[in-house]
Amino acid sequence: MVTSGEANSIAYRDAHEAMLSAFPELAPCHRRLVEDWDDFGGEPPGQYIVLPDVLGTFLEVLLGLPPATRGRDELLRRVFALGEAMLASRDEETRSLAIDWLCETAQDHPRGKRETLRLGGSHARSWFEHRGSDPLLGLRSDPIDLWGVREIVASLLPTLALADLPGTTSHDINAEPSLEAVQRGPNGVVLLGTFGLAHLYVVSLADQVHCSEPALTQLARDLCLLTGGEEPHGQPSAGFRRIPPGERVWNMRQGEEEHGRLGETPWVHERFTASQTAILEVLAQRRARLRGSGAPS
Repeated sequence: MVTSGEANSIAYRDAHEAMLSAFPELAPCHRRLVEDWDDFGGEPPGQYIVLPDVLGTFLEVLLGLPPATRGRDELLRRVFALGEAMLASRDEETRSLAIDWLCETAQDHPRGKRETLRLGGSHARSWFEHRGSDPLLGLRSDPIDLWGVREIVASLLPTLALADLPGTTSHDINAEPSLEAVQRGPNGVVLLGTFGLAHLYVVSLADQVHCSEPALTQLARDLCLLTGGEEPHGQPSAGFRRIPPGERVWNMRQGEEEHGRLGETPWVHERFTASQTAILEVLAQRRARLRGSGAPS
């Protein structure tokens, strides 16, 4: 935990180091962000990218948990302690950064103001009392986790599974290189889609897929051709991930849910309802390609 005596030592350029010192558990998330960062002349990602994406997401997930969750308040106190140290810093840029990732993140969450006043330090409470406002109706309170922050929260709160946490994690962080690799271990999932799997077509547990990897790629291409428009230009492909049962899957729409939960039954996008039987037959290796794709049915 950051103490008051350390507050003035946090310079803006060292904010990410202060985060990792206070929360060494978040090092894998920070590493993923840095490794994914485009090389802008050798410059690392800025502090306004790192702290909101990593620590801000950590805060959002904690705020979204039921207040009675065992261990939640202890983690929130650690977050507010670091935020308080930054808000008390002599470095004006550090103070502005803390307002961004801590105060404004809390302000934008339905529980944020209440928890800040309950668990936050004097600087955070003062910000809410003088400048903070209540969240707007319909404000997003379901965090988008790009770097696996939710996995860290789940590991720190062992009474909860990943699927119990609010928010959605990008499935790219648990990628496997091939169908063979993803079928070897637990929680293997096969996804078909385009534009880097941002547009999903099919999601299936890996152990329910019996066709070859080339057949999966061809199925993605055939489905893409059925859609027309810009979709075929998005490099349709198969992807292989490890996603726990019941976890939300990015862009796997189910009814009103934008990010539906992974189940035992293969998911097929509603635009392919008429082809669903044929799609499942391809996955089961009972059919080579889709009817009408130019291949025999």
